[in-house]
Amino acid sequence: MALVLRPLSIGEILDRTFSLYRDHFKLFVGIFIFPQLALFGVTLGMQVILHSVSSSPSAAMIAGLGILLYIPVFLVTIMVTYALGQAATVYAVSQVYLERSTTISQTYSFIKSRFWSIVGVVVLISVASSVSAVIGLLALLVGAIVLPILIVLYSSLAVPVTVLEGRDPIESIKRSYYLVKDDLGRIFLIWVLFFAIQVAAGALITLPTIVFAAIFQQHGQPPLWLSVLSDFGEFIVGIMVRPLFTIAFSIAYYDERVRKEAFDMQFMMAAMDRNAMAAGVAVANPPVPPSV
Repeated sequence: MALVLRPLSIGEILDRTFSLYRDHFKLFVGIFIFPQLALFGVTLGMQVILHSVSSSPSAAMIAGLGILLYIPVFLVTIMVTYALGQAATVYAVSQVYLERSTTISQTYSFIKSRFWSIVGVVVLISVASSVSAVIGLLALLVGAIVLPILIVLYSSLAVPVTVLEGRDPIESIKRSYYLVKDDLGRIFLIWVLFFAIQVAAGALITLPTIVFAAIFQQHGQPPLWLSVLSDFGEFIVGIMVRPLFTIAFSIAYYDERVRKEAFDMQFMMAAMDRNAMAAGVAVANPPVPPSV
């Protein structure tokens, strides 16, 4: 079925998000496997260090130093894997949403040249959110929640802009603000819906882990394998659920461009130009009849 680019309601954005995810399930899950594996690895490393701190008081000082050295690696890995997963998914959505074929390797090959800009966007948003949370906490408790959320919402289309338009981090965030500013309520509802889905999926893993940890705590320290099992559950949730968030905001990016820049007309005219060019080439180079 041919894609019709037009302004979408929130319900239609949700419908297209789940339809794309269902129809290209292997592609989107496959994209997220690599960054989630890296995240699983560094999280496992952190669990091992924390377990050694609590199980061996004599080695607590050494393990504590290990944590201090490991935290930068942990944070950098989180940001890089988040950037890679988002960016590759955005490109994949751009291809399947506009009815072009792509593969997992092609998505990562495309974003390779824009890697640092993508990471820069994620770092800027993370730093701005953290600073605004501190400022909001000092000013008013509710500000510690509202200010970071506003920053996340206004910059929610920055990664799609960076990936699909090739802009630098600052320009991408400015353009995201321009695309979002008149439709903040719509973007907020989309964010809330998919954030709730992620929280609910994560709770399926977290709550049983908390219960079992409490049971083991009565008989001593919870075993390391319980933490590993919990992290593996988070890995499964990550590859299965997190693509939905990025798909939804990739579709929202196109929707905002349709609303503000008549992207549907631009896309249609570009398609007509391509068809006309192909027809011109066919006329200029007619097929040679086979010789008798």
